[in-house]
Amino acid sequence: MLETHTVHITLPEGFYAAKPMPRAGWKLTTKTGVYATRYNNHGTEMTEGLREVTWSGGDLPDAWYDEFTVRGTFGPDVAPGTVLYFPALQTCAHGMADWTDTGGSHDVPNPAPKVTVVAGGKGHGYGHGAKADHAMDAVTVGEVEVPLIIGRMNAKCHVHGSMDHGSHDMKN
Repeated sequence: MLETHTVHITLPEGFYAAKPMPRAGWKLTTKTGVYATRYNNHGTEMTEGLREVTWSGGDLPDAWYDEFTVRGTFGPDVAPGTVLYFPALQTCAHGMADWTDTGGSHDVPNPAPKVTVVAGGKGHGYGHGAKADHAMDAVTVGEVEVPLIIGRMNAKCHVHGSMDHGSHDMKN
């Protein structure tokens, strides 16, 4: 059995005030760092925050999938059409899958999960409480949840960025 035991993601610039969701049976570790841009988070200036998240020590069998979720806010300076990548590493019992290619080519075997920001329509607020759902509908920029769907295909250690296939649209 080639179970996944560690998932590591790097958060892009423009995604701030992030909070990872703990997973039962997994150890959650985080790394903080300085933001390239200062953000106003409900009246509090943020100059640094979460930059990397690792879930480790788990046991996700090859026959199953799971979601590893990080909730955060897209900055107001993230323009429509911007593609933000969430590079991921998945470690399994007998290897590692490197999902860090941010080149945007559909021909690479392990592209990084991504979201594409789109212009928002009328009636959409700043996005408090807006979140990415499993149907991958467009949502308003603001606080969103970014799930990574983890699984394997062809008995290989494999990560699927749920935001990668068709790219997940975020409204700005």
